[in-house]
Amino acid sequence: SPLQWWLLDRSFPQLRFFADKVLSIPTSSAASERLWSIHGFTHSKLRNRLLVPTVEKLAFVYNN
Repeated sequence: SPLQWWLLDRSFPQLRFFADKVLSIPTSSAASERLWSIHGFTHSKLRNRLLVPTVEKLAFVYNN
């Protein structure tokens, strides 16, 4: 339920951040493909220990 989701928000802030990013994707497939491409570039098997702020910064640099 939405109530349970928002209660979990405090326990899992990274999950909330990821869900916010994914659920705010526009309906066109181009934007979602671009988002997953950037995610794959910044968070690969070799770079799987990156913290959320670092991934955000890398995605920003990659996008701009």
